[in-house]
Amino acid sequence: MTTIALLLIALAQDKPDAAAELKKLQTEYAKARDAFLDAVRAAKSPEERARAEEKDPDALFLPRFKELARRAKGTSAAASALLQVFEMASSREDEAVMEEALKEMVASHLDSTRVEEMAVAVASANPHAGLDDLLRQIGEKSPHRGARAAARLGLGQRLLNGESKADRAAEGRRLLESVAKDFADTPYGREAEGKLFEMNHLQIGKVVPDFEAKDQDGKAFKLSDYRGKVLVIDFWGFW
Repeated sequence: MTTIALLLIALAQDKPDAAAELKKLQTEYAKARDAFLDAVRAAKSPEERARAEEKDPDALFLPRFKELARRAKGTSAAASALLQVFEMASSREDEAVMEEALKEMVASHLDSTRVEEMAVAVASANPHAGLDDLLRQIGEKSPHRGARAAARLGLGQRLLNGESKADRAAEGRRLLESVAKDFADTPYGREAEGKLFEMNHLQIGKVVPDFEAKDQDGKAFKLSDYRGKVLVIDFWGFW
């Protein structure tokens, strides 16, 4: 066996298994997080609670997940670590780290199935133009259908939320329409269809869609039976 081959074997043996390292780190973080939440819940005064909240383990573990993602670049463990980094940064409203994690996911792990989870996480994150551009790339380039659907739905919702400009709102609607049409068999397609129904029929000034039901005595009625009258509708049930 050549010297080079022996050296490569030695390096491979010295390099820790990324998946095992990720699992160990996740376990450490989960324990630290549970202990942190227990301390916060046990606080008996605002001052004690504030002191407990200062010991949020995210500040300690976020750099460790980032470092793991860097060293394991190109592996599924790295993609999982980046997702963890994004979620932790999102809870801290650290837009720079959020964008950095998403950018690395798109650049190095676009074929990972974890991209779908990342797209879902981005959809509910605070508005940030850099995230929108990266989400658009996932919606266009990911090889995974679920990731493309999640990214397009998330971007559509982000463009429609808040005080969007007319062109952004128009793009948002087009994205939802495409998800409802092209991904109708997925939860994302059904969610897009529901959002479009809400936009088209359940806004102030719109005519409420008619429906049939029975009252508490079993008598059938239609909502349109009360058109022109002041009406209060109370929906309730048990789940």
